[in-house]
Amino acid sequence: MEVAFREPGLTWLKAAEQQVASLRREREEIITVIEKMLEWIATGAHAGTKTPLESMLLASYDERLRGWSNLVEEEQANVFRKERK
Repeated sequence: MEVAFREPGLTWLKAAEQQVASLRREREEIITVIEKMLEWIATGAHAGTKTPLESMLLASYDERLRGWSNLVEEEQANVFRKERK
């Protein structure tokens, strides 16, 4: 019984750790794009030059939560399957 409670906790922590790592990577990517944009503006932002803003599509809160909860739910289902065997 204790293992049944421990496993979801570990799964939750692992999923949270992955989410934090993903957010950190995204933050670094955003900072890089911002730095490129600022450099482009500082050099005159001429109309004939291509903007360095490739994409600023960010995941919504719902998308992030869905991705995180899917990891936790899948692991929880695996734990319950193991217990039934």
